[in-house]
Amino acid sequence: MKKVINRILTATLIFGAALLVSCKKDSDDMDVAGKIIGSWISDSKGGEPFLTNEKVVLKFISTNKALMSGSFSNNPAAGASWIHDAACEVVIDGNKVSLTSQYDPQTITEIVFDMIYISKGEFTATQDFTIKINGTEVLNRHYVVHYVKENVDYTADIIGTWQGRCTSKGSAYDDGQEHRWQYLDNGTYVYYVKDGDNWVPGDNTVSEYFVAGSLLCTRWEIDDQSYREWWGISIQGNTMYWVGLRQDEGGMTSRVSFQMNKVLK
Repeated sequence: MKKVINRILTATLIFGAALLVSCKKDSDDMDVAGKIIGSWISDSKGGEPFLTNEKVVLKFISTNKALMSGSFSNNPAAGASWIHDAACEVVIDGNKVSLTSQYDPQTITEIVFDMIYISKGEFTATQDFTIKINGTEVLNRHYVVHYVKENVDYTADIIGTWQGRCTSKGSAYDDGQEHRWQYLDNGTYVYYVKDGDNWVPGDNTVSEYFVAGSLLCTRWEIDDQSYREWWGISIQGNTMYWVGLRQDEGGMTSRVSFQMNKVLK
């Protein structure tokens, strides 16, 4: 009888240990697939905030498809990427999320997240980010990143003409002048300068933009020179705010802001 009881106790302990392992495994499953749908914007990497010109917006349409927008690198080989709603193939394997995008016939971008934490509003993960051109890896970055859920999209709200100025006193962007931008619904904009009492189009030969959530991305050309700027924006009624985290050649970061009002006709 004693032997039978010992066998029952042993079996119970083994079953209990297996159950504990199973429960731990289940608790480690963060239900990434159930929480990932929606738009996310990069917030920080390695504990430091992303510069605005390096922001990325990922819009997960489903558990196997996403759209990617933003800027990734000024790497001489990879160039300064201009990517809006680039289609990505998504693979979710437990807590690992892989996104692969064929940016152009020569360029493949891959992002792999290994989730540390995810909720419906934010996630933290280790990220491996690579760019390959013609099969050769030209960029490889590995760091811990933090993303937050985007619950706004100012694509429609930005259409129209806006006038304002830099509100960061002493900034290189503060020229003491009012500026005017007209955003059209075809992905182009007109930048105006003041000529006496009149506003006239500037010298831009190319002026393009897109909005991804709260990220405004612009690029333009003057005298065959290309330029680009990313801004975090918010629009409240007829007032628009811009904020950009910039870094100078010496590595110093600064916060630049603009405020403008819609020009009502």
